[in-house]
Amino acid sequence: MSNISGPTLMKRRLLASVVEIQLLYAAPIWSPTMNFTARTRVNLRRPQRAAALRTIRAYRTVSDDAAFLLAGMPPVDLIAAERVRVKAKAELPSLPGEKPPTENSIKRIERKTTITEWKSRWFYSRKAPWTHRLIPDLARWINRTVPKVPWSYQIY
Repeated sequence: MSNISGPTLMKRRLLASVVEIQLLYAAPIWSPTMNFTARTRVNLRRPQRAAALRTIRAYRTVSDDAAFLLAGMPPVDLIAAERVRVKAKAELPSLPGEKPPTENSIKRIERKTTITEWKSRWFYSRKAPWTHRLIPDLARWINRTVPKVPWSYQIY
């Protein structure tokens, strides 16, 4: 995809989610046994970085940390760890008479944990100093609400 014109943001995010799904296929199985060395992280993050760069329409000189942040895509190794935690909690037996938690509630809780881990990684990252200056709080950026522009005011 080109950086100028081309598909809209939502179409680009859809394509990025396809890359993420392919990367995380069976992650709860392979992730716990995998040693996440720096080399492994680079190999896993490379396709996700390309998808993030295309999503935000950035050039290849943008760092991976900044691209993931601007695209709103947590790094793939953190998502793999999140899926392992979700699977482990979903398989826990519930106490008799107690209603088991739904999978959606487990996913929401674990996504908050992933965002916290990503936030600490972002805080200590030495990459993207300008992006750090502009977006110091990752959680606030991820949870932002952008006002919608009414259709009649949009310029084509």
